[in-house]
Amino acid sequence: MKYSLTIRKEAELDISEYFNFYENHRLGLGHDFLLCIDAVISKIKRNPLLS
Repeated sequence: MKYSLTIRKEAELDISEYFNFYENHRLGLGHDFLLCIDAVISKIKRNPLLS
């Protein structure tokens, strides 16, 4: 069975907001946050039924 993953606009706005929050806290921390988001999305894509 094939699944698709959609990131809703609200989630994109939240991610952007937290990126700025972390980046303002410490330079580069926002980019680390995005790497974590990418890792989680990749994990979901590899195994969408993992709970």
